[in-house]
Amino acid sequence: MVTYGTKFPEYLSNQIMIVWWELDEAMLIFFGVVFWFMISSWITLAAGILIPYGYINLKRHSANGYFKHLLYRAGFVHLDGYPSSFHTKFIE
Repeated sequence: MVTYGTKFPEYLSNQIMIVWWELDEAMLIFFGVVFWFMISSWITLAAGILIPYGYINLKRHSANGYFKHLLYRAGFVHLDGYPSSFHTKFIE
């Protein structure tokens, strides 16, 4: 039997992990470091550390799917078959 080195995830809802961060957390850290290299300022270094730290801390203490609902509520994401997030009155 041939194995290709891939592992089937135990839980299908788990996000992709990079080292010990989930993908969205790792991308924030990556873009913070890239932004720090481009600007080369201590302020961007502090922002590159504090913004991901705050995001990870808030994410750890929030319910699953909180940020997806936050994006929907802010109007950045549209769900097909559902009314806009700004509708408050519904007529049957």
